[in-house]
Amino acid sequence: MNTLVPDIRIVLDSDCVVREATSANELSEETVDHWVGRPWAETLAGIDQAALTELVHSSGIDGVTPIFHLSQRFPSGLVAPLEYLMVRSPDSDEVVAVGRDVRVVANLQSRLAAARQSMERDYWKMRELESRYRSLYEASSDPLLLVDAQCFVVTEANPAAILVLDLAGGSESGGLDSSLLEAITVGEREMVTATLVRAREHGTAPRMLVSVGDRGESYMLSARLLEQEQKNLLLVHLMSTGDSSIRHGSTVKVSYSISDVFEYAPDGIALLDDRGLVLDANQSFLDLIEQSTIATVAGSSMNRWIGSPGGDWKMLLDSLRLCGLVRQYPTTIRGELGSRRRAEISAVMKSRADSDFIVLYARDIDRRLESADEASMLLQFLREMSSQLGQASLKEIVSTAVGLVERYYIEVALEAADDNRTAAARMLGVSRQGLYDKLARYGIDTHRDAD
Repeated sequence: MNTLVPDIRIVLDSDCVVREATSANELSEETVDHWVGRPWAETLAGIDQAALTELVHSSGIDGVTPIFHLSQRFPSGLVAPLEYLMVRSPDSDEVVAVGRDVRVVANLQSRLAAARQSMERDYWKMRELESRYRSLYEASSDPLLLVDAQCFVVTEANPAAILVLDLAGGSESGGLDSSLLEAITVGEREMVTATLVRAREHGTAPRMLVSVGDRGESYMLSARLLEQEQKNLLLVHLMSTGDSSIRHGSTVKVSYSISDVFEYAPDGIALLDDRGLVLDANQSFLDLIEQSTIATVAGSSMNRWIGSPGGDWKMLLDSLRLCGLVRQYPTTIRGELGSRRRAEISAVMKSRADSDFIVLYARDIDRRLESADEASMLLQFLREMSSQLGQASLKEIVSTAVGLVERYYIEVALEAADDNRTAAARMLGVSRQGLYDKLARYGIDTHRDAD
């Protein structure tokens, strides 16, 4: 037996009549005293006295019978399967039957079988997911690579990556044994190394623009750490910033990166996607927002630097989606180091094969000198206000000043929206009818064509 104290202990005479009976463990609450003096077969189910006697007196090694199973009935009505072992006393005809309740074992076996079935189901689900993601990995048009997190050797690449990185002779399933850095332009390898190290240490890293392959094609590189039992890997995604289109019967390459001409422009120039996320920018724009490299801003929303958060940029983006063009939109550019500069924003939204993109121009006007006409108009206005002291109340003077400021901003909004009244009303935060009322009040734009 596996336990020191059996669940049931019964002493039988030669006729299989119970002389002693005790219970323990899980069956200790069952009363078995009244079994004494009764044939043991009367307390069992499914066996008669003759068959039981034959089992009890069956031959065994050293007076111990083989183990057999009986269904024991208890006074409470419980019928429990027990595993019995008979031991004959060498000094008398008595036989001691010790029994173990096998319900616990059966329950454990049932739970083990259920656990095995659950593990098997989970295993096949995992295999199904692995097969599904493997298919997506292979079918992706973007280059995807698995890179050793320590030495940056490419261990696996999908067909798109093999083509772009010119990994000829490599296997799609692994064993490429070439460094990712070898496919990067020499001047950018140090920055790519820093990005991969950051992804290895922090799990991910900001996206950066890199030039890949012999042709120096531009890709947005992102890296994410995949922790493995044997060695950690980096999942590297190269997202193309260009697109191919058909024009006049021939295939041409349309690049959406900032050219060398724009790179040295004195005004800030940025390329955005249709959501307002930065794809590329020249150095003048980086200087405006107080950033050193495009890698630190790529993928960030322009709302991070333009006007008040959730304010000016949202209105400008709505105007672009509605009109496609915004000119000289007055706003404020917030630098990463805390500076605030007044600026004019001009932007245009264009369409390509699969989505839209935005070209944005930002001009710093913080140091711009006011023109002579504007200065003279301001001085004339102040003189007129001063001449009215004593003749008009302060309330009337303030009302006149407010009207002048209101008229000025209405004209600025109309100019920025290219005379589109709906867009101008949205910029000013007033209804379209409210803007019409103000136009009539100040005599502005009364002869312009309707939207």
